[in-house]
Amino acid sequence: MRKGLIAILLILSALPAARASEASDSLARALATFWGSAFKTDDLTEQGRQEFLRGLGDVLSRDSIGRNAYMRGASMAFNVLDGFDRMVDLGLDADRDELIRAIMAYAGGKDVGFTPDTAGEYIDRRFRERSAQLYSPASQEAFIKEAAAAEGAVVTPSGLVFRVITEGEGPMPAEGATVNVRYKGMLSDGTVFDETESPISLELGRVVPGMAEGIMMMKPGGRYDLVIPAALAYGERGAGGGTIPPGAALHFIVELID
Repeated sequence: MRKGLIAILLILSALPAARASEASDSLARALATFWGSAFKTDDLTEQGRQEFLRGLGDVLSRDSIGRNAYMRGASMAFNVLDGFDRMVDLGLDADRDELIRAIMAYAGGKDVGFTPDTAGEYIDRRFRERSAQLYSPASQEAFIKEAAAAEGAVVTPSGLVFRVITEGEGPMPAEGATVNVRYKGMLSDGTVFDETESPISLELGRVVPGMAEGIMMMKPGGRYDLVIPAALAYGERGAGGGTIPPGAALHFIVELID
């Protein structure tokens, strides 16, 4: 009899713990459902979905120290690949697989043939070589001739090429005037070096001569296509720390607001 009573008491004492465990498990499943409902994987292929699940599991299975280190590494990897893609867009081809092997080796403390200083010097030299090819005098001359041959294009005595996209109405700005404009500035290969999101104020006495000349031919509400030879822009010095290379012609789409 005594043994039976002890067994009943043991069972009864275990019930609150079992209920607490069940409640904890239910809360975990509810949280998983609620947070998991935000995961959008419909746009992924089956392989992509498997990679998503693998990444999710990799992070969730780590402790806080390992998780933070893992996320730092993943964040750096995204930065590296973003930088690599920008290099490719600029025409500086590098081997992606070699980049990955080299950066893993360097991060692991191994020598890959460069110091940070010599690496920076090498990259700068490759940029200069690429710029010299893209923006050579011959290439810029060809770009300007092509713009001048477009339907509706006009070449001014200074060498500026303009084409009316939309003609405006009203008085044209005077020399040195302050105007409100929208514009998009590009290089001959289509690289955008500047673009306004909303109208900005420009003093015509403080912009490159080709831009001032072009805007002074416009009327409020007008939209012009301007191709500015280097001699009417930044010449052989370039600008923006290499953003505009030496000898580069500039291509602007300009809208004169007022």
